Amino acid sequence: MTLDIRGSIKNTKLSSNQYAIFEELLSNAIDAYLIRRHSDANAPSMKITIEVNFRPADMLHERELMDVACSDNGCGLGDDQIQAFLTKDTSYKDDLPISGIGKCKGAGRIQFFHHFAALSIDSCYREGDAVLRRELRYVEPKKQIDADDFISGPGEQDEIGTVLRLDHFKEAVRLRISHGEPLSSLFSAPVLRRQMLVAFLQRLVGLGDRLGDFEIRFVSRHWSQGEKAEILQRSDLPAVTAERVVDVEERDPATGQGLGSFQNLKLSHYQLDANNYDLPRNAIAFCAKFSPVKDVTALYLRTRTEQNNPVGGFHHIVLIEGDYLDSRVNEQRDDFENIPAEIPSGDLFSSEKISFADIYRAIDAVIEEMVTPADWKKEELLKEVLEQFGISEAMLQDTSTRIVYGEPAYKVAERVLKKYQERVLDETAEIFTLKEEIVHAEPDSDEFRRKINELSWKYTSSLRNFDMATLSQLVVRRAAIVEILDLACGKQLASQNVGEGVRRKDEQIIHSIFFPMRKGWRTIVASVPILPCSAKRALRLS
Repeated sequence: MTLDIRGSIKNTKLSSNQYAIFEELLSNAIDAYLIRRHSDANAPSMKITIEVNFRPADMLHERELMDVACSDNGCGLGDDQIQAFLTKDTSYKDDLPISGIGKCKGAGRIQFFHHFAALSIDSCYREGDAVLRRELRYVEPKKQIDADDFISGPGEQDEIGTVLRLDHFKEAVRLRISHGEPLSSLFSAPVLRRQMLVAFLQRLVGLGDRLGDFEIRFVSRHWSQGEKAEILQRSDLPAVTAERVVDVEERDPATGQGLGSFQNLKLSHYQLDANNYDLPRNAIAFCAKFSPVKDVTALYLRTRTEQNNPVGGFHHIVLIEGDYLDSRVNEQRDDFENIPAEIPSGDLFSSEKISFADIYRAIDAVIEEMVTPADWKKEELLKEVLEQFGISEAMLQDTSTRIVYGEPAYKVAERVLKKYQERVLDETAEIFTLKEEIVHAEPDSDEFRRKINELSWKYTSSLRNFDMATLSQLVVRRAAIVEILDLACGKQLASQNVGEGVRRKDEQIIHSIFFPMRKGWRTIVASVPILPCSAKRALRLS
């Protein structure tokens, strides 16, 4: 058994998640404890400690070095665990009959080697009536890890578990994930506790009493700021505020027609009192295997202020889960693979039956109920969309366009008109294809007559989409001209507000609207869109 480090790093991308290392350490520690608890009902409650040490990288203290250690009281590295550790695409956890254990491919630990140049393991495990110890030390540029690299010896009962240390944080990775922030500000104990509470909330709540009165300690030590320690325990977990299950209909990848079959997604909403929970931000995320993967908070809370502060006195966490998402998470667990934005996707080889657009249509209304501030009025935005862009509620329904909290009127109108434009383009393409078929058909055949009738029908029915898209804008533009005239007649334009003794130019203003000076007749007629055709004809004749 051999783990090819260089090949694994080459074939597994660096995760874009800043906290991937800590999530992987904590996830593995929880799994190890569940394995121990499965075989030993009398095992003590779960205890995990994550320690982060920061040291200056130079005399000027401009950069920081970081090393990380995670200790747990799980099952330790027995023979099965060693075999899984040395297998890149492992199915070890998939075959365990243990509820709540994380399913994975074994790619998470490759992030250890992406981030750090050295790794060491000190683990005690039970084998029959004996307790044994296994130790490993890996340092770059070593290319691989073999089973023979583990040193075995006797262990102690009260030391059952694993201590994993990561040293020599890589400078290239620091530049990619820190975004200019000091490592100590990203990975201090208070920050880690808040981040891990959000990342593991659903899993910890779901495991219930299987972890006992667990305790997860976060400790950070800084050469100039001293030590900070935080604890996350069972009593800190909130109860779920609401749970909803939505059905997402599958559709034909080629035509977009509904198939009548569905995928289920579960939405869990946690509403945390801001006075009791000091969280960094609200979180709405698609999850896979109990962990947040794709953050979509900005789609529902539009401003930074709303995203980073309590809404209505509460922090909101909404987690979206389902077997469909579990099966499509990528190796790095920082995004999903093969889920198209729309169906049809334009990809001839795509076989996916659900798109993100389908998912959003199913969950938008539910999330809106969960996190939208009580003082938001949808009716006001509807009115604004109608007055500014001529988009009626009927047009919103016709295009299946939903109004969501925080979206400006311009964006709503843009989405509606884009859908009408797409319809127009699709219909034009269909008419062109039909025309080509008619050209090559026999004129005296029934097929020719049928296609002529179909062409006529397609042309006539397509006019509606033209009208909906263009007339709405024409009405708004004409209304704007009428309003200007009304203001001018009522002497309410800013230019008509003159001081005493100054002559207003009322006649000149009206004249400029209808008959601009030094313009040809064609320009005059074109510039008066509110005039009926008879009036325009009269202007031309005069």
